[in-house]
Amino acid sequence: MPPFIEYQHHLGHDANNVYVPLTEMFDLDAMQEYHTVITMEDFMENLAPYHWSPGNRVAYCSEKAAEFNLDIHGEMSCTRPGNPFKDFWEYFDINFDRSEIWNNLHFNVDYDEWRKGWEETYPPSEHPVLALMGAPAQFPVTQANEPLQRYLQWNAITKEEGDDYIEKHLRRPYIAIHLRNGADWTSTCNMADGKTYTHLMSSQQCVGYHRDRASPVTREMCMQTEPQVVREVREVAEEIKARSVYVATDHVPMLEDLSEGLEDLNIEVFHLDPERPQIDLYIMGQADHFIGNCVSSFSAFVKRERDVNEKSTSFFGWKGPMHDEL
Repeated sequence: MPPFIEYQHHLGHDANNVYVPLTEMFDLDAMQEYHTVITMEDFMENLAPYHWSPGNRVAYCSEKAAEFNLDIHGEMSCTRPGNPFKDFWEYFDINFDRSEIWNNLHFNVDYDEWRKGWEETYPPSEHPVLALMGAPAQFPVTQANEPLQRYLQWNAITKEEGDDYIEKHLRRPYIAIHLRNGADWTSTCNMADGKTYTHLMSSQQCVGYHRDRASPVTREMCMQTEPQVVREVREVAEEIKARSVYVATDHVPMLEDLSEGLEDLNIEVFHLDPERPQIDLYIMGQADHFIGNCVSSFSAFVKRERDVNEKSTSFFGWKGPMHDEL
């Protein structure tokens, strides 16, 4: 399991990335219930010197990924310059000796024929390590893989920090909401016109996975105004008799609007703005009800966690059924 990358853009575009080991956020033992895993840090320290030594390090990628990526000799290559690609491998002092380019192989190995294709093309006896240049999965998470969220559990430190904040500040029942309203998100939502896109980033979590049956993504599902947020939060608050609201956001938390709009219900509004966004995720996952953003993959993480724990979720600007195929 590789580390997470934290970009330090607030320090300038030339600032170095911070690489956070997975175990600083999640419980590795919980993942073992699904599959044998180790961290990349452990692999590089304890196994790589014997099973993946310098001089025998190969980068693997598809022909489609390599055809627009040429090395200094003009040959197709799997390795790429720039951040995060080159920077990630250099952080672990990894230099690739050559590229191995495949064709007609598929990441989905649930089908026996596709799995056999990998085993026959790259037998483990000759290819003990497959260093791929990107995640071997689709984005956003496919419907079939959503239940795997149950094996991604927060570690004790994250739980303790999140539970401490909840105990000190949030009166139950509390609602957690996720607002996306930064400048980059505005550009994304400009494509949501209610006509063109049925699937935009993680909107499948609302409209469903089958494009022929999915509803188009509207701007109200993607970018919410202050009156819309207050109105929809108030509807849920009255329904569950909420006493607190927690706001997680990348930009504007709308605290004043929410506090004024919920004042007569005696509801307090909180916003932590933590340097570690996993605390936001944890608090949203523990809420009595969560209101997310249909298009956001950050909201989608919370939705998946709440689904496996059978907790209620709704979305701004979306009143239809979710996951009608389920």
